[in-house]
Amino acid sequence: MTAIHPLRYTWSYREPADLSRLAYHKLIFWNDGICLLGYSEEHTIVAAKSLGFDPDISAETFTGFLMDEPLLGGGEPVTQLLVFSDRQMLIPEGVFDVDASEGWFRSLHFVDTNEAVEVFALHKPKAVALEAVRRDLISVIKGIYADVAVLGFSNHLLNFFDEGAGNVGVTILGDKAVLQAYRFQQLHALKVTDASEGEVLQFIAALQDTYGMKQEDVRITVSGYGDRLVPVMITLRDFFATREHLLQESFFNAVALCGS
Repeated sequence: MTAIHPLRYTWSYREPADLSRLAYHKLIFWNDGICLLGYSEEHTIVAAKSLGFDPDISAETFTGFLMDEPLLGGGEPVTQLLVFSDRQMLIPEGVFDVDASEGWFRSLHFVDTNEAVEVFALHKPKAVALEAVRRDLISVIKGIYADVAVLGFSNHLLNFFDEGAGNVGVTILGDKAVLQAYRFQQLHALKVTDASEGEVLQFIAALQDTYGMKQEDVRITVSGYGDRLVPVMITLRDFFATREHLLQESFFNAVALCGS
């Protein structure tokens, strides 16, 4: 089968790896990229690979990639598919209505014919996240891995931060940044953008305006993986108090706890 070509980028962690230690996989998926995570029976990371592809990739080509990928070739189960999108909306649980909310979402965001508006429940706060995702590509994954659980990645971001860790979360995933604002350990704002220093700083500046936060009040927790992680982290450290934890291996091991 034909693998994805050309890729916008590839990034690997622990390759070559001892794939005989693999027990299961988790996937983190967005509309133009995917992260493959392979875990041992002890729930520690064995190997990881992230790939960015053309947003218009066909389901057939995507299927070929999954079937040809060595990291997924051992027959181990894929237990979870964690999904996020750069088009999303948070709605409080008390005012959520499926039909009305989807109509509102579509009035604010373009949703293509091969996409769907998925609804994921949040625990902190009691709310839902609506996200536009590639329906055809998710169907490919579910078709190959019938027992996979599809979950919203945004619901698990709080798992990465301990009490008092900070009020801004910056999670780098490949060439994407998932930016989160917290108040009283509850998610108040979420944005997905390019993993550039400028985009991250603009998000934080907007939070300062919204909540009247002084520079010394901003406390940032950085997590994630990939080539963009260190440049973003260094820039943030120059301006704000940061806690550089959950980087690379520790981030992957935290993802292992998602949904458990």
